[in-house]
Amino acid sequence: MNSYKKLNLIELMDYAKNINFYIEGLDYQNISSWNQDILFNSAINIVVNNEILKASAIRICDMFPPLKILFKTTIRSYIKTYGKSL
Repeated sequence: MNSYKKLNLIELMDYAKNINFYIEGLDYQNISSWNQDILFNSAINIVVNNEILKASAIRICDMFPPLKILFKTTIRSYIKTYGKSL
C-alpha cells in the first residue's frame, strides 16, 4: 500500500519507525565497503529510532528545505524497500 506517499516528514519518520530493518551479513567492521543504498538506509533506521537524531534531522531540514526533499525521498525509498510487511 502506498499510504505513505502523502505524509509529511514527521509522519514519514513515525511510519518508518515501524519497519523491521535488517540486512543479513553486513560487515559492521568495514562500513566503507557498503554501497550507498545500504549506508543511507542504515542511517535512516538509526535516525527514526533515536529521538535526539530525529529532532535534529527535523530542525536541519527546516533550516535547509532542499535537504527536506532529499530526506523525504530517502525515507520513502526505505519504506518501499523494507516496509513490505506493513
